[in-house]
Amino acid sequence: MTSATVIPLRTTPHLGVCERILRASPPRVNPSACASRRKSLQNFFPSVSISSVEEEQKMPNGFHGSREEWVRMETPLLRIDGLLAEFAMERGLSLTKNYHSWPERSLVSTERNIRRLIQIYLENEEKLTLALWICVSEDRGNERFWKKHFLRKDAPSGEIENHLPSLLLEALEIARSWTSDDLEFAAKIKRHP
Repeated sequence: MTSATVIPLRTTPHLGVCERILRASPPRVNPSACASRRKSLQNFFPSVSISSVEEEQKMPNGFHGSREEWVRMETPLLRIDGLLAEFAMERGLSLTKNYHSWPERSLVSTERNIRRLIQIYLENEEKLTLALWICVSEDRGNERFWKKHFLRKDAPSGEIENHLPSLLLEALEIARSWTSDDLEFAAKIKRHP
């Protein structure tokens, strides 16, 4: 983890409703090597929460194995990074990676109060299968509303890779077709000061 950015209000199929933490590298880092960097970053960005590696390793979800295992698990996503980046840039979407220390890629857009997510994540770490889902959400007061749909579940990575352009176009078309009126109640949310 060479950097962390907090973006509020994240919904994923395997994690539920929680905050967005983006990671730039696998989760194995020497905590003492990060202390001085964390302190200097807080001097430049005092309003940004920079959590310690120790805090992040206490999370109940995410990856907890070796670097070699991480590379093996993330490889199917690394092979599609170029296409995802190109798709995101052409359509004005943000591309994020490895939320909660789990191999995944998310394409996100937000208009008004509606957040549109297209996410590809590692579904089965033994078989290296992927899932591709769409989630559109909106917060109304202390309630979250959403609509979700899986385009692929437990799919071999080659299937996603070979059909990625058409899958992304289909996912984006579906996500953009859903409006606030299409969303259903998902959960009560708590706002943190």
